[in-house]
Formats: sequence, structure tokens, C-alpha cells
Amino acid sequence: MVGDVLDLWRVLALNFGHIADYSKGLRESTYTSEQKIGIGTSRHCVMINGGFMKEEIIEWEDAKSLAFQIVDSSLPLQQECSLLFTIQSTNDNLIHIIVQGKYRLRYLGFLSLLIYPIMTQMINQYLEDMQNAIAA
Repeated sequence: MVGDVLDLWRVLALNFGHIADYSKGLRESTYTSEQKIGIGTSRHCVMINGGFMKEEIIEWEDAKSLAFQIVDSSLPLQQECSLLFTIQSTNDNLIHIIVQGKYRLRYLGFLSLLIYPIMTQMINQYLEDMQNAIAA
């Protein structure tokens, strides 16, 4: 990703409750905590398909990394899910974002084979949406 680390951090972390402003997969999002930055900040997101996710920040290192977990969701397959975003800047004005996801499924079986490509597609779309928000 090309850009400035602080611009990325503004989109990813400092506007955590306003993800729907740039994410194509969401209809709306709002803060559900009084605090707006740091560990414990939470948001409620309504997906374009009508489903919802409630997420809470569980790790925070200014302009370097952010992790959040889904604490409640209408998604039927997820029992536990968290994502860690780590930002690395290079000398040639590139930003590397490392995304690490952890999830445990409620149900096993053939449906569990579908979750990895779905999660990968969602994360890739999210990264593209962030890139577009930074460029705007």
C-alpha cells in the first residue's frame, strides 16, 4: 500500500467507529463505548446483508498495531474471531500491513472449509477500502 502511516492509522484506528464511511460491506457503524481510541473501544456494524457485528479493540500500539475481536455477531459460523493489523513502513513510501486472524468455528464439517476463503475475501476488500479512503 502506498501512502503515509499516519493516514492509514487515522482510517484504521482513530475512526474505528466510522468504518462504514469507507467499507463497502457495511451499511452503518457506530461507537458503542464512550471512549473513541485505545483498548476497550467498541463499535457496532450493520452489514449490507442486514447482519451485524460488535467488535472491541483488544490491543493498541499507536501507529503500529491494532487488534480487535468480534464479541457478538449474527454470523452463524464464528464462535471466536480476532484480527491483528500490524503496520510497517518502508523507505520507498510503501506501507506493509500484516493481517493475522484467529477464529474458532461453532460448527465443523464441510461448512468449515468455506470460512477461510470468505474471511480472506472480506479482509482483502477491507484493505482495498482502506487504500481508497486514504487516497480520497
